[in-house]
Amino acid sequence: MKFEEAVKAGICDSLLSRFGLPTLSSLGLAERHANASVSAEAVRALFLYNHLHPLGSPTRRKRDIDRLCKLPGEKYRTAGFWPKQISDYAAKRAEIEDRLGLRLAPPEALPVSEGPDPVLEELLRMTNRRLWQLAQPEGERR
Repeated sequence: MKFEEAVKAGICDSLLSRFGLPTLSSLGLAERHANASVSAEAVRALFLYNHLHPLGSPTRRKRDIDRLCKLPGEKYRTAGFWPKQISDYAAKRAEIEDRLGLRLAPPEALPVSEGPDPVLEELLRMTNRRLWQLAQPEGERR
């Protein structure tokens, strides 16, 4: 089952029909998507916001997060997976294939990245460098 095809037919309907079960549409129900996707710009902005205002931080504001989630733009595509994510996937792949009767991509076919997004990683480095500079006494700033 390809994800792209399942999205068109409906994730639940595709999965239920794969196992010969009644689908939502056969029961007269419509599949809902309650998790709205966000743009690549929103993902980058939220990643940076989370870095600067971690969960539990007194400077973290729901209003800011809601505003960032609404940033327009193209769909986010990851630059690759972290090596740890790929090794976790490799360890679980055979069991999932056996239990669900699926064929999954081999781990070596997955793109590798040291971070979720090279552009974002550079933005974080620049922001951290600037924050560090601002924290230095006036005479010691570079």
